Amino acid sequence: MKLNKKLKLISSAAIISISLYAFSAAQAQVIAKINDQNITVEEVDQFIKKINRGMMIEGKNSIAELPEQVQENLIKGYLASKLIKAEMEKTKFKPSPNVEVQVQALKENLVSNEFLQSKIDAKQSEKKALEIYKERFKEEEEVKASHILAKSEEEANEIYSKVIKNPDQFAEIAKESSNDPSAKTNGGALGYFRKGQMTPEFEKVAFDTKPKTISKPFKTDFGWHIVYVEDKKMSPPPKFENVKAQILNEIQAQQIGEYMQELYKSQKIEITPVAPKNNVNAEPAKK
Repeated sequence: MKLNKKLKLISSAAIISISLYAFSAAQAQVIAKINDQNITVEEVDQFIKKINRGMMIEGKNSIAELPEQVQENLIKGYLASKLIKAEMEKTKFKPSPNVEVQVQALKENLVSNEFLQSKIDAKQSEKKALEIYKERFKEEEEVKASHILAKSEEEANEIYSKVIKNPDQFAEIAKESSNDPSAKTNGGALGYFRKGQMTPEFEKVAFDTKPKTISKPFKTDFGWHIVYVEDKKMSPPPKFENVKAQILNEIQAQQIGEYMQELYKSQKIEITPVAPKNNVNAEPAKK
């Protein structure tokens, strides 16, 4: 039994060593060259982390895990930074005092942001994000429709009489008669859309009209419309993972806002704006 345990420990250690070696080898892999200087995966990975491109946030641990085109763009960015740095050193370039001030301001801003991030309750944010997702994103009805746009009520009525007699020719009539330029190629097709994507007047008619039915002419700010509703379906909400970052940003912005309000309240603050030097409302000087 003891021998088996020892063998298992040796095997585990061997697997870990092989894995670490493989990872190290991948990191040391040459991914580009500047003249005779090799550029490794590890160098580019460190560059990406410094400029905060978000690669690590998306679950990618290395540039090697990204698509080739993305890799190429990031490598070019790294090479550009190295070439510029080399040229600055060669020419002994000195930044202006203004740049130094901006660098210091940027540094202070980054430190402040990191401090504010430390005030965010990550676990509570995750929990709250899921609650908001369930409340905000639900199964929604979608309408698939086409439309014809007319300049006047009279013109719309004339077109309506044509499509009612020949409903199967709606797309062709739209190409010939619609004032919407895109109708010339798509026959007035709008595809599927949800509530909130069209103007309220258009949306109401489209969602109130039964499938395989043509609406009567109605007016919006764009003109007079005739809508043909082809189909209706219930569309599932987006996956939580696809909207999670957006919701978390909202929650974190709210948490930081609340923290800042409390910070202001805890201090005695007086703000006295200075009168503008060029006061446009000032009385003209007397001659």
